[in-house]
Amino acid sequence: MIRVFSIFSILLTISGFVFPQNNFSEIRENAEDIDGLLSLIIVQNDSIKFEQYFNGNYSDSLNNVQSVTKSVVSLLVGVALRQKLIDSLNQPIKKFIPEANNSFSVITVENILMMTSGIEWDENLDFLPWIKAGDKIGYVLNKITDNPPGKIFEYNTGATNLLTTVIQRASGKSLKKFAMENLFDQLEITEFDWPGDEMGNFNSGTGLKLSPASLAKIAKLILNDGSIDNKSIADSSFIAETISQKRFLSHKYFDLEDVGYGYLWWTTKILGYDVAIAWGYGGQFIFIIKDLNAAVITTSEWQVNLNFARATELAIFDLMNEIINELASN
Repeated sequence: MIRVFSIFSILLTISGFVFPQNNFSEIRENAEDIDGLLSLIIVQNDSIKFEQYFNGNYSDSLNNVQSVTKSVVSLLVGVALRQKLIDSLNQPIKKFIPEANNSFSVITVENILMMTSGIEWDENLDFLPWIKAGDKIGYVLNKITDNPPGKIFEYNTGATNLLTTVIQRASGKSLKKFAMENLFDQLEITEFDWPGDEMGNFNSGTGLKLSPASLAKIAKLILNDGSIDNKSIADSSFIAETISQKRFLSHKYFDLEDVGYGYLWWTTKILGYDVAIAWGYGGQFIFIIKDLNAAVITTSEWQVNLNFARATELAIFDLMNEIINELASN
Protein backbone atom coordinates (compact mmCIF):
# COMPACT_ATOMS: atom_id res chain seq x y z
CA MET A 1 0.00 0.00 0.00
CA ILE A 2 2.83 2.43 0.80
CA ARG A 3 4.38 1.84 -2.60
CA VAL A 4 1.04 2.33 -4.37
CA PHE A 5 0.45 5.65 -2.54
CA SER A 6 3.96 6.82 -3.45
CA ILE A 7 3.38 6.13 -7.14
CA PHE A 8 -0.01 7.83 -6.91
CA SER A 9 1.58 10.91 -5.38
CA ILE A 10 4.19 11.06 -8.13
CA LEU A 11 1.51 10.90 -10.80
CA LEU A 12 -0.46 13.65 -9.12
CA THR A 13 2.66 15.80 -8.83
CA ILE A 14 3.36 15.38 -12.54
CA SER A 15 -0.20 16.46 -13.32
CA GLY A 16 0.30 19.62 -11.31
CA PHE A 17 -1.33 18.62 -8.04
CA VAL A 18 0.13 17.15 -4.89
CA PHE A 19 -2.35 15.24 -2.74
CA PRO A 20 -3.09 17.34 0.38
CA GLN A 21 -1.82 15.78 3.59
CA ASN A 22 -4.38 17.66 5.70
CA ASN A 23 -7.96 18.78 5.29
CA PHE A 24 -7.32 21.25 2.47
CA SER A 25 -9.96 19.99 0.03
CA GLU A 26 -12.15 23.11 0.31
CA ILE A 27 -9.11 25.35 -0.02
CA ARG A 28 -8.11 23.45 -3.16
CA GLU A 29 -11.58 23.89 -4.68
CA ASN A 30 -11.64 27.62 -3.92
CA ALA A 31 -8.12 28.06 -5.28
CA GLU A 32 -9.20 26.46 -8.54
CA ASP A 33 -11.86 29.17 -8.88
CA ILE A 34 -9.35 32.04 -8.74
CA ASP A 35 -8.78 33.38 -12.24
CA GLY A 36 -5.12 33.69 -13.10
CA LEU A 37 -3.75 31.67 -10.17
CA LEU A 38 -0.75 29.58 -11.23
CA SER A 39 0.46 28.05 -7.97
CA LEU A 40 -0.36 27.68 -4.31
CA ILE A 41 2.04 26.30 -1.70
CA ILE A 42 1.37 26.10 2.04
CA VAL A 43 4.33 25.57 4.37
CA GLN A 44 4.18 24.89 8.10
CA ASN A 45 6.85 23.71 10.51
CA ASP A 46 9.38 23.43 7.66
CA SER A 47 7.18 21.02 5.71
CA ILE A 48 5.05 21.56 2.62
CA LYS A 49 1.51 20.83 3.76
CA PHE A 50 -0.17 21.49 0.44
CA GLU A 51 0.74 22.47 -3.09
CA GLN A 52 -1.16 22.75 -6.32
CA TYR A 53 -0.33 24.12 -9.77
CA PHE A 54 -2.58 25.42 -12.52
CA ASN A 55 -2.58 26.10 -16.26
CA GLY A 56 0.46 23.98 -17.07
CA ASN A 57 2.61 25.39 -14.27
CA TYR A 58 4.73 23.26 -11.95
CA SER A 59 6.85 23.70 -8.86
CA ASP A 60 9.88 24.62 -11.01
CA SER A 61 8.10 26.96 -13.45
CA LEU A 62 9.79 30.37 -13.54
CA ASN A 63 7.46 33.32 -13.13
CA ASN A 64 8.05 37.06 -12.99
CA VAL A 65 7.45 37.73 -9.30
CA GLN A 66 7.19 41.47 -9.85
CA SER A 67 7.69 43.44 -6.62
CA VAL A 68 8.50 40.33 -4.60
CA THR A 69 11.88 41.23 -6.12
CA LYS A 70 12.03 44.09 -3.60
CA SER A 71 11.54 41.74 -0.66
CA VAL A 72 14.32 39.46 -1.93
CA VAL A 73 16.62 42.48 -2.26
CA SER A 74 15.81 43.41 1.34
CA LEU A 75 17.28 40.04 2.33
CA LEU A 76 20.37 40.83 0.26
CA VAL A 77 20.80 44.06 2.20
CA GLY A 78 20.67 41.95 5.35
CA VAL A 79 23.37 39.68 3.92
CA ALA A 80 25.53 42.70 3.09
CA LEU A 81 25.09 44.01 6.64
CA ARG A 82 26.09 40.67 8.13
CA GLN A 83 29.19 40.64 5.94
CA LYS A 84 29.93 44.24 7.05
CA LEU A 85 29.85 45.46 3.46
CA ILE A 86 27.36 48.06 4.68
CA ASP A 87 28.17 49.68 8.02
CA SER A 88 24.58 50.22 9.10
CA LEU A 89 21.15 51.00 7.72
CA ASN A 90 21.74 54.62 8.71
CA GLN A 91 24.56 54.89 6.18
CA PRO A 92 23.79 57.52 3.51
CA ILE A 93 23.40 56.06 0.04
CA LYS A 94 25.59 58.89 -1.27
CA LYS A 95 28.59 57.07 0.17
CA PHE A 96 27.96 54.42 -2.49
CA ILE A 97 26.56 56.79 -5.12
CA PRO A 98 28.69 59.95 -4.83
CA GLU A 99 27.48 61.16 -8.22
CA ALA A 100 23.96 61.63 -6.80
CA ASN A 101 22.90 65.26 -6.48
CA ASN A 102 23.11 67.01 -3.12
CA SER A 103 19.41 66.55 -2.38
CA PHE A 104 20.21 62.84 -1.93
CA SER A 105 22.90 63.50 0.69
CA VAL A 106 20.82 62.57 3.76
CA ILE A 107 18.90 59.65 2.24
CA THR A 108 19.89 56.48 4.10
CA VAL A 109 19.72 52.82 3.19
CA GLU A 110 16.89 52.47 5.70
CA ASN A 111 14.94 55.27 4.01
CA ILE A 112 15.05 53.28 0.77
CA LEU A 113 13.98 50.07 2.54
CA MET A 114 11.03 51.86 4.15
CA MET A 115 9.87 53.78 1.05
CA THR A 116 10.59 57.08 2.80
CA SER A 117 13.44 58.38 0.61
CA GLY A 118 11.64 61.63 -0.18
CA ILE A 119 12.65 61.32 -3.85
CA GLU A 120 10.14 62.98 -6.16
CA TRP A 121 8.06 60.14 -7.61
CA ASP A 122 4.56 59.12 -8.65
CA GLU A 123 4.41 55.36 -9.17
CA ASN A 124 1.44 55.70 -11.54
CA LEU A 125 3.22 58.25 -13.74
CA ASP A 126 6.89 57.39 -13.36
CA PHE A 127 6.91 53.60 -13.47
CA LEU A 128 6.31 53.15 -17.21
CA PRO A 129 8.97 55.61 -18.47
CA TRP A 130 11.36 54.32 -15.79
CA ILE A 131 10.92 50.65 -16.73
CA LYS A 132 11.51 51.54 -20.39
CA ALA A 133 14.64 53.58 -19.62
CA GLY A 134 17.98 52.15 -20.73
CA ASP A 135 19.62 53.59 -17.62
CA LYS A 136 17.19 53.06 -14.76
CA ILE A 137 19.63 54.23 -12.09
CA GLY A 138 20.28 57.43 -14.03
CA TYR A 139 16.54 58.03 -14.38
CA VAL A 140 16.17 58.18 -10.59
CA LEU A 141 19.38 60.14 -10.01
CA ASN A 142 17.98 62.88 -12.24
CA LYS A 143 15.17 63.37 -9.74
CA ILE A 144 15.22 65.65 -6.70
CA THR A 145 13.80 65.15 -3.22
CA ASP A 146 10.45 66.81 -2.59
CA ASN A 147 10.05 65.63 1.03
CA PRO A 148 12.52 65.24 3.89
CA PRO A 149 13.80 61.63 3.98
CA GLY A 150 12.14 59.50 6.64
CA LYS A 151 8.97 61.59 6.85
CA ILE A 152 6.51 60.41 4.21
CA PHE A 153 5.78 56.94 2.82
CA GLU A 154 5.78 57.03 -0.99
CA TYR A 155 5.86 53.74 -2.85
CA ASN A 156 8.81 54.17 -5.19
CA THR A 157 10.10 51.31 -7.33
CA GLY A 158 12.75 53.54 -8.87
CA ALA A 159 14.27 54.47 -5.51
CA THR A 160 14.36 50.80 -4.53
CA ASN A 161 16.47 50.19 -7.61
CA LEU A 162 19.21 52.38 -6.10
CA LEU A 163 19.92 49.41 -3.82
CA THR A 164 21.36 47.73 -6.91
CA THR A 165 24.16 50.29 -6.94
CA VAL A 166 24.59 50.17 -3.16
CA ILE A 167 25.04 46.39 -3.13
CA GLN A 168 27.15 46.27 -6.28
CA ARG A 169 29.58 48.94 -5.13
CA ALA A 170 29.70 47.62 -1.57
CA SER A 171 30.46 44.06 -2.71
CA GLY A 172 32.34 44.65 -5.95
CA LYS A 173 29.97 42.20 -7.65
CA SER A 174 26.87 42.52 -9.76
CA LEU A 175 23.61 42.27 -7.86
CA LYS A 176 22.87 39.01 -9.67
CA LYS A 177 26.23 37.45 -8.77
CA PHE A 178 25.99 38.63 -5.17
CA ALA A 179 22.52 37.11 -4.88
CA MET A 180 23.62 33.87 -6.48
CA GLU A 181 26.67 33.39 -4.27
CA ASN A 182 25.24 34.59 -0.97
CA LEU A 183 21.55 33.66 -1.10
CA PHE A 184 20.46 31.46 -3.97
CA ASP A 185 23.34 28.99 -3.77
CA GLN A 186 22.80 28.70 -0.01
CA LEU A 187 19.14 27.86 -0.60
CA GLU A 188 19.96 25.54 -3.53
CA ILE A 189 18.09 27.80 -5.93
CA THR A 190 19.70 27.02 -9.28
CA GLU A 191 17.09 28.22 -11.74
CA PHE A 192 16.22 31.91 -11.88
CA ASP A 193 16.36 34.83 -14.28
CA TRP A 194 17.15 38.45 -13.48
CA PRO A 195 17.08 40.91 -16.38
CA GLY A 196 19.48 43.84 -16.52
CA ASP A 197 19.22 47.20 -18.26
CA GLU A 198 21.40 48.59 -21.03
CA MET A 199 23.94 49.73 -18.42
CA GLY A 200 24.32 46.19 -17.10
CA ASN A 201 22.50 46.90 -13.83
CA PHE A 202 20.09 44.33 -12.45
CA ASN A 203 16.74 45.60 -11.26
CA SER A 204 16.12 45.72 -7.50
CA GLY A 205 12.53 46.83 -7.92
CA THR A 206 10.90 44.24 -10.14
CA GLY A 207 11.46 41.59 -12.79
CA LEU A 208 13.16 38.75 -10.92
CA LYS A 209 11.92 35.36 -12.13
CA LEU A 210 11.70 32.57 -9.58
CA SER A 211 9.80 29.31 -9.29
CA PRO A 212 7.16 28.59 -6.64
CA ALA A 213 9.55 26.06 -5.08
CA SER A 214 12.25 28.73 -4.80
CA LEU A 215 9.82 31.19 -3.21
CA ALA A 216 9.00 28.49 -0.66
CA LYS A 217 12.70 28.17 0.16
CA ILE A 218 12.91 31.92 0.74
CA ALA A 219 9.83 31.72 2.96
CA LYS A 220 11.47 28.96 5.02
CA LEU A 221 14.57 31.14 5.43
CA ILE A 222 12.39 33.89 6.89
CA LEU A 223 10.58 31.44 9.18
CA ASN A 224 13.97 30.18 10.38
CA ASP A 225 15.12 33.72 11.25
CA GLY A 226 17.67 33.97 8.44
CA SER A 227 19.26 30.56 8.86
CA ILE A 228 19.30 27.46 6.68
CA ASP A 229 20.68 24.11 7.84
CA ASN A 230 21.93 25.82 11.01
CA LYS A 231 23.93 28.31 8.93
CA SER A 232 23.06 31.97 9.38
CA ILE A 233 22.75 33.91 6.13
CA ALA A 234 21.25 37.10 7.60
CA ASP A 235 21.07 38.13 11.23
CA SER A 236 17.87 37.11 13.01
CA SER A 237 17.48 40.65 14.32
CA PHE A 238 17.48 42.02 10.77
CA ILE A 239 14.90 39.43 9.67
CA ALA A 240 12.67 40.36 12.60
CA GLU A 241 12.90 44.05 11.71
CA THR A 242 12.31 43.34 8.03
CA ILE A 243 8.94 41.66 8.53
CA SER A 244 7.72 43.79 11.43
CA GLN A 245 5.62 46.91 11.00
CA LYS A 246 7.99 49.88 10.94
CA ARG A 247 5.35 52.29 9.70
CA PHE A 248 1.56 52.13 10.02
CA LEU A 249 -0.20 53.06 6.78
CA SER A 250 -3.91 52.33 6.91
CA HIS A 251 -6.62 50.69 8.99
CA LYS A 252 -8.08 49.22 5.80
CA TYR A 253 -6.44 48.59 2.43
CA PHE A 254 -7.48 46.02 -0.20
CA ASP A 255 -9.63 44.19 2.38
CA LEU A 256 -6.56 43.96 4.63
CA GLU A 257 -6.55 45.42 8.14
CA ASP A 258 -3.88 47.44 9.97
CA VAL A 259 -1.65 47.65 6.94
CA GLY A 260 1.91 48.84 7.37
CA TYR A 261 5.40 48.46 5.98
CA GLY A 262 8.66 46.94 7.16
CA TYR A 263 11.81 46.72 5.06
CA LEU A 264 10.35 46.20 1.57
CA TRP A 265 7.75 43.86 3.10
CA TRP A 266 4.13 44.81 3.72
CA THR A 267 2.55 44.01 7.07
CA THR A 268 -1.06 43.34 8.04
CA LYS A 269 -3.30 41.34 10.33
CA ILE A 270 -5.45 38.43 9.17
CA LEU A 271 -7.80 36.86 11.71
CA GLY A 272 -5.74 38.53 14.43
CA TYR A 273 -2.43 37.08 13.27
CA ASP A 274 0.48 39.31 12.26
CA VAL A 275 1.27 38.63 8.62
CA ALA A 276 4.20 39.91 6.56
CA ILE A 277 3.73 40.00 2.80
CA ALA A 278 6.13 40.07 -0.12
CA TRP A 279 3.65 41.54 -2.58
CA GLY A 280 4.06 41.43 -6.35
CA TYR A 281 1.58 42.82 -8.86
CA GLY A 282 -1.24 40.53 -9.89
CA GLY A 283 -0.95 37.89 -7.17
CA GLN A 284 2.72 37.07 -6.64
CA PHE A 285 2.87 36.60 -2.88
CA ILE A 286 4.83 35.25 0.03
CA PHE A 287 2.74 35.44 3.21
CA ILE A 288 4.66 34.87 6.46
CA ILE A 289 2.62 33.97 9.57
CA LYS A 290 5.31 33.68 12.23
CA ASP A 291 2.97 32.80 15.10
CA LEU A 292 1.86 29.70 13.15
CA ASN A 293 5.37 28.98 11.84
CA ALA A 294 3.76 29.03 8.42
CA ALA A 295 4.00 30.60 4.99
CA VAL A 296 1.80 30.71 1.92
CA ILE A 297 3.18 31.21 -1.57
CA THR A 298 1.23 32.09 -4.71
CA THR A 299 2.15 32.96 -8.27
CA SER A 300 -0.34 34.25 -10.82
CA GLU A 301 -0.71 35.59 -14.32
CA TRP A 302 0.65 39.13 -14.34
CA GLN A 303 0.37 40.24 -17.98
CA VAL A 304 -3.22 41.32 -17.38
CA ASN A 305 -5.09 44.58 -16.93
CA LEU A 306 -5.25 46.29 -13.56
CA ASN A 307 -8.82 45.22 -12.77
CA PHE A 308 -8.02 41.55 -13.42
CA ALA A 309 -4.82 41.78 -11.36
CA ARG A 310 -6.58 43.37 -8.41
CA ALA A 311 -9.43 40.83 -8.57
CA THR A 312 -6.86 38.03 -8.37
CA GLU A 313 -5.18 39.66 -5.38
CA LEU A 314 -8.49 40.14 -3.55
CA ALA A 315 -9.47 36.52 -4.17
CA ILE A 316 -6.12 35.38 -2.74
CA PHE A 317 -6.65 37.56 0.34
CA ASP A 318 -10.04 35.91 0.84
CA LEU A 319 -8.42 32.49 0.48
CA MET A 320 -5.85 33.44 3.13
CA ASN A 321 -8.62 33.60 5.74
CA GLU A 322 -9.49 29.98 5.01
CA ILE A 323 -5.86 28.91 4.98
CA ILE A 324 -5.04 30.57 8.29
CA ASN A 325 -8.13 29.05 9.86
CA GLU A 326 -6.97 25.62 8.73
CA LEU A 327 -3.38 26.15 9.85
CA ALA A 328 -4.47 27.44 13.25
CA SER A 329 -6.62 24.34 13.80
CA ASN A 330 -3.72 21.92 13.26
